[in-house]
Amino acid sequence: MSSDRLQANQIIPPSWVDESTDYHSDASSFGADGYGYMWWVAKDGNQFPHLPFVNLPEGSYSARGAYGQYILVIPAYNLVIVHCVDTSEKGNSVSAGGVGLLVRKILEAMNYEKPMTHSANLSDYTGTYSLRKDVNLEVSKEGNRLFLQRTGLPREEAFSESKDTFQLAKNSVRVVFVRSENKAVEQMVLYQLGRETAGTKIH
Repeated sequence: MSSDRLQANQIIPPSWVDESTDYHSDASSFGADGYGYMWWVAKDGNQFPHLPFVNLPEGSYSARGAYGQYILVIPAYNLVIVHCVDTSEKGNSVSAGGVGLLVRKILEAMNYEKPMTHSANLSDYTGTYSLRKDVNLEVSKEGNRLFLQRTGLPREEAFSESKDTFQLAKNSVRVVFVRSENKAVEQMVLYQLGRETAGTKIH
């Protein structure tokens, strides 16, 4: 069969593409927005974004494999992004946050996204937050970069997702800082895989 003939025939009916990539169930318990038929789908207004760090238009959808393999389809931009990871080397992986940062950079280059900027003074967030007995979260800054470190874990950089909301790229932990009535940051909440861990600023 010639290549011209192959290009002229659509193998999967358009109706099935629409049906399988439509929003059929809420996926908040998995730290995601929505799910179709074997596709993760973007849904406006859900608690979690389709990918960290990037605002994707409703109607976007993705397939996700182990270690950070992704096929992301954005019909609104007529764009398909395929992300592969070399798994021949043990321990090689890319988190959802890492993929989200990459997609954001691509969309910034295409003028679909504005460059990320911190919308608040990073000093507002610095300090020590108590998560539970003997487990704290240390928040520090270096210049215009924010870093978080939980007791017993390595320090990681947190990237701004929106005002008072940050994301750790390596392990896809989402951090929301909570302000009091006087606008001071006194609490924070960690979101990971559908679980919430609240912390109170102790100093």
